Amino acid sequence: MRILSFGGGVDSSAILLTHLMVEDLGIDQVVFADTGAESKGTYNNVAFFQQLCSNQNLPFTIVKHKHETITEWVTKNGTVPVMAGGNHVCSKRFKGDVIAEWVSSSFSADTKITYLIGIEADEMGRKQRF
Repeated sequence: MRILSFGGGVDSSAILLTHLMVEDLGIDQVVFADTGAESKGTYNNVAFFQQLCSNQNLPFTIVKHKHETITEWVTKNGTVPVMAGGNHVCSKRFKGDVIAEWVSSSFSADTKITYLIGIEADEMGRKQRF
């Protein structure tokens, strides 16, 4: 099972567009983790790609944190979503953890999952953590 973690930005959009229009990348499922605080442009892009996927019968799922949006969380804690050292707390708490929970409830434990994520070329330090 190859799952594209679709962030709605340039990198994951390029991956998904390549899969849908240029060459089959073997993507079985697309998932967007909604932090509740994305830009209007991101939400428009997500809706556009969700429709493209629907037209090609590619499952596209939107998941959210069960209890709060990122805005509610940072307001409650009086913090910002990036920790010292460049750790992306929002990416982990409101995207990675939410997607992992969805995967574990949607697929059997013996299903081999390969995640596809878009990382900018200048973010090679992030790539090493995956």
